[in-house]
Amino acid sequence: MRSLLVALGFVLAACNVVPSHSPSPVSTSDASPPVASAIAIDDSVCGLERQPGPADRAPGAGGDGVDLADRGGGRWRLCLENPVALVVEGPAWCTWNDQRTAVTETSGLPVAIEGGDGKMDGGLSLERGEVYLSRTGLAGDVAAWHGGPAGQLIQSSGDGSAGVARFRVAALADSERPPAVRPPDQVGTIRWACGE
Repeated sequence: MRSLLVALGFVLAACNVVPSHSPSPVSTSDASPPVASAIAIDDSVCGLERQPGPADRAPGAGGDGVDLADRGGGRWRLCLENPVALVVEGPAWCTWNDQRTAVTETSGLPVAIEGGDGKMDGGLSLERGEVYLSRTGLAGDVAAWHGGPAGQLIQSSGDGSAGVARFRVAALADSERPPAVRPPDQVGTIRWACGE
């Protein structure tokens, strides 16, 4: 019993030990960086092969009353990672606000998938923080994905004319031509740049 009391005394004494030095105060200049900069998307990820040029202009006129005054040309690049790696790049339409001071949406025009397995198109809404993709197979079957604003990381220039988005988007069903099997979620990156 006496040895038990001695052991208990040592435990209690150890709990009351005061450290010989106190910890240094935290300096505000050493504060952690903001979350956005801590998870910034590297510039080398899914970089555009070329910048927008004359071949990437938006159409000059729309049919059936379509107003294209707010559209401008640009380029987009899609880099899918999961479930299958895929990279496509091509022209994009950039939708500008009424004052033409900021891009509100980028729509990547359909681009042929290497190997002749159909076409991919997609884009993102900067206003809503949403990403959307679709794949049209050779037989005309359509698979589509949509996500946001939760789960999307979109970083853009001040006017939205260039940027990058990391995303995870869920499959949607096309009621007219559904695929035989529901496609899995897509994970990847979109990078865009708008011309004038």
